[in-house]
Amino acid sequence: MIEAYEATQDDEYLREARTAADSLIGLGFRMGYQTNTTGFGAEAMLRLAHITSDDTYLGIADVCVANLIDNVWLWQPNYGHGTERRMFFGMFPLHDAPYLAAYEEAEMVAKVHDYLNIGRDELRPAVRLLLSEWVKFAGDRLWAYLPANQPAKAVASKARVGRVTREIAVPVEDLPDGWEEAGHVGQEVYGAGMAFVATTRHFRPLPGTGALLYCDYPVFDLHTQKRGASGSVRFTVAGDRRTVAALRIIPRDPAQSMPEVRLEGGGSRRGIRPEITAQGHQRFEVPGGQSVRLAWSAKVGPPKASQRRDIR
Repeated sequence: MIEAYEATQDDEYLREARTAADSLIGLGFRMGYQTNTTGFGAEAMLRLAHITSDDTYLGIADVCVANLIDNVWLWQPNYGHGTERRMFFGMFPLHDAPYLAAYEEAEMVAKVHDYLNIGRDELRPAVRLLLSEWVKFAGDRLWAYLPANQPAKAVASKARVGRVTREIAVPVEDLPDGWEEAGHVGQEVYGAGMAFVATTRHFRPLPGTGALLYCDYPVFDLHTQKRGASGSVRFTVAGDRRTVAALRIIPRDPAQSMPEVRLEGGGSRRGIRPEITAQGHQRFEVPGGQSVRLAWSAKVGPPKASQRRDIR
């Protein structure tokens, strides 16, 4: 209804949107059924608050988020098959479903990015912190849905529907706790967009470098400039200053030379020291909730894994 109103400016759609939103008042933790649609509801309430200037809808949005956090897995099941897959902070697809599901989690990655981008500083610090951390751990989890990324013993040999083919990049529908194999429900074609959801939101090309910028937190307001072999990118990192986001400069070709990088943030022009990872990436840690500038200059040879460089 909100999108119909924004497209047509017809007040009938806005009235219908408000009627639907008002029906959520008082539901509390009985609001959530399928968590990804509750995430859509949170965004709808935020957009409705902006359209109407009625803070009632900000309160309903908070309740939607509370329903989401009420349905997450706040431990890592390091027993049985759980040792073979990361599951910490996973979000259940239904309020009474004790497993994780690929499509619902991928859709929530997209919705959390949108929600944090729309809300910005209008959101409670706790909400910015929890949702940014949820996205960070989602990136650590989604790979486990692909059956080839788990040992054969951790994936069901027979699914209730169809079959599980480890060689194809289609996720299993279900990740249960460590006592059960994944994939009892089968593989889900409609979850195969999971990798595209994650990569298009967490990776950005750095013009003229052949390298990618990766951030495990959502980033906003990204602007790049390029001058010859040099360039820079400015962006805002989501989250809260109490938490830390990881940035990486990743070469598309591991054999290629890497640009010399300087990272500035928090109003300071003092360069932040990178860590060179075993993969040859340049890794930085940045507090959440701030704007940063990444500048690069002439390319240098591939760094050694053990090398640390002072880039001030």
